[in-house]
Amino acid sequence: MKKLSKMLLLSLITATTLVGCGAKNDNKTADNKAESKSESKTEVMKGETLLEEQKKGTTVIDVRPTAQYSEGHIKDALNIPEDVIEKEIEAKFPKKDTKIILYCNTGNKSGKALEKLKKLGYTNVFNAQGVKQYQYELVK
Repeated sequence: MKKLSKMLLLSLITATTLVGCGAKNDNKTADNKAESKSESKTEVMKGETLLEEQKKGTTVIDVRPTAQYSEGHIKDALNIPEDVIEKEIEAKFPKKDTKIILYCNTGNKSGKALEKLKKLGYTNVFNAQGVKQYQYELVK
């Protein structure tokens, strides 16, 4: 009877230890998933970098509505509003590896436009600081 009690106690301790370790591993998996998710968030390009890339010939697109674009935009930036970018981008830029930098007022609409372009298969697209975060020299 003593042997049986010891074996049951030992089995219980082993099972508890294994369950505890399993829970720990599940937490690690959740932590790793959270890390991967945060790493997949798109970083916002600094305004200085946008201007440097534009000098090298990179396409810059203002995704704000046409009225806002008309009030002031980065020199030589094209205007393709975020709500129509999916319909218009392929006609203007059929090559999916074209380097494109998107911007708006705060980075919200350009972030949405970036996701739309990625879904269309564009591979070299970036979201830059908005005109409210970076003091771009704007033209009308």
